[in-house]
Amino acid sequence: LGACPIGSLQAELAASSVKFPYYVVGFLLAFGALFGRFVCGFLCPFGLVQDLLYKIRTRKIGAFRADRPLRFVKYGVLLVLVIALPLLVKNAAGVGTPWFCKLVCPSGTLFGGIPLVAANADLQPLVGWLYGWKIAVLIAIVALSVFLYRPFCKYLCPLGAAYALFNRASLYRLRLDETACIHCGKCARACRMGVDPSKRPDDMECIRCGDCVKNCPT
Repeated sequence: LGACPIGSLQAELAASSVKFPYYVVGFLLAFGALFGRFVCGFLCPFGLVQDLLYKIRTRKIGAFRADRPLRFVKYGVLLVLVIALPLLVKNAAGVGTPWFCKLVCPSGTLFGGIPLVAANADLQPLVGWLYGWKIAVLIAIVALSVFLYRPFCKYLCPLGAAYALFNRASLYRLRLDETACIHCGKCARACRMGVDPSKRPDDMECIRCGDCVKNCPT
């Protein structure tokens, strides 16, 4: 309710009298301009959950052909579910729906929906198909996170998509020292987001985790 800029943006766009959401857009612009996807690497609570799940020892899913095309899905989610539908599709009272929060967001389900229903007996009889759907989405992403690094961040998260747009211009970003780089490939092999920092240190998929720096021999 108070911490998610995507939820705040949808609430503003879905309101009956839509005004430009200066506060939340300013928040996104400020954090994006300063940090880019550093926010994904170090501030996102659902990113932490995915990181911990990926630590479970099992056979991991490596690079696959559809990986790069699938990463564009999150931009579609941002454009359609977060911006277009709440802004354009209204009910009889002139109020829209926060579609991403309602249908997709696993973080909201895990940290908001489940605790809320578990702690309020009056809400439990009201649980219906939508709650079941959100639980199913959460379970699918949680299960996939054991085998694939941060699938929600890579393919679905609209906040990650918003911050990714700033990665190449943010004040905090990686810089490649061409004179020191020996092009050994260790940084690319260390990157679980599928980035080759020796070629694209400002790639939109970089979450600034620093694993490439830790594994660089020079």
